[in-house]
Amino acid sequence: MDDLNLISQKFFGTKLDETFKQVLITNVEPIFLGIRGKGVVIRENKGFYPTSCLKISKKTFRLIKITPGNVILDVMKIINRQAEKVFFIGIVGSLNKQKAIGEIVIPREAVSFKNLVEPITFWDPNDHSSGKICQTDGLIQKREFYQYLIRQKVDFVDMESYDFAVFGKKNHKKSRFFGIVSDKPLSEPFYKITKSTKIDYKTIISLIVND
Repeated sequence: MDDLNLISQKFFGTKLDETFKQVLITNVEPIFLGIRGKGVVIRENKGFYPTSCLKISKKTFRLIKITPGNVILDVMKIINRQAEKVFFIGIVGSLNKQKAIGEIVIPREAVSFKNLVEPITFWDPNDHSSGKICQTDGLIQKREFYQYLIRQKVDFVDMESYDFAVFGKKNHKKSRFFGIVSDKPLSEPFYKITKSTKIDYKTIISLIVND
């Protein structure tokens, strides 16, 4: 535990404590700032990654801003002993034509592009989730790749969901994924979108505090 606290000091600028029981993780700075702005900041720390201890609706959360990709695994390993609930809030590309840019989606299950036949189900206490998300190895993919995913009943794509889901399942954590639709790879790819996405933080906060 002493070594883990040393690692935590490097990663988060603080030792692990009770504030890590309910953790919010994002890899998007505007989301980090938006959520932080909706709570009362108790204290802030910074190591490799900035973190804030927040009070939201009488509940305490530890908000962590990470970088994109599989660094999510390192973070989950560090907080594993303390965390009871972990929420990831990120951006997703939607292969579902019915979803609008900026819409909040809560996938029911995650798959990897390397393994599309063994989905991992997220924790969902209120049965609000729906759809399947696939973790890819990057933003730049061929059109045929996305068309293949659609044939496999995939609704969304990102770069962290499967690792997050697998770790949560293996370690018996209540892990839930919230995605904000940032683009539609087949019709409105990220590199053609020029306007900033409006995010409904009120709804995100409501979903988190009521779980």
